[in-house]
Amino acid sequence: MPTAPSFFGLLCTMKNLHSIHDAARTLSEQSTRKEYGIIDAILEYGEQQKSEIRQHVEEQKILLNAENFFTDTDPNGITSKGVFLNYAISVGKRGLLAFQQFLSDIGQKVKLEIPMFTTTDKDGNQYYWITQRGKTTTRGYKLMHFDGLDRLIAAYQFDMYRFELTLEELFEEAKKA
Repeated sequence: MPTAPSFFGLLCTMKNLHSIHDAARTLSEQSTRKEYGIIDAILEYGEQQKSEIRQHVEEQKILLNAENFFTDTDPNGITSKGVFLNYAISVGKRGLLAFQQFLSDIGQKVKLEIPMFTTTDKDGNQYYWITQRGKTTTRGYKLMHFDGLDRLIAAYQFDMYRFELTLEELFEEAKKA
């Protein structure tokens, strides 16, 4: 007649079952890692390829700087030297600070909200209200309009150029005959 297993026997059997279960889980994890290993490798390769393509595309873009900003020297420029100088002289300190901020923002590829159309202030001057939304704050500035600004905004909106523009360089270039 079979006897009931001893407590020690049950304990050994349970320990063996746990060991077998742990071994099976380890094999399963290794198999899964192997499967995901190739998936991770493919995804990493894809990201690397995308990064290289983005870098190549960025390198192929035309650099917009003070030398080719003006239509006087480049038919594909943004505006004429005369228009820019009149703008710079007439907008005052706040207007120049806003334009300087805009040049900085587009140079750094900051995400900006720019309305489709200009607004007119109480003095009859056209401007864009440029907005930048951050995690905790929203800031904006009044960018006074000049002939060619719409072209500059469109070039930025559609990521057509690499921008290296400073107010100082534009002013110095505009003063040249």
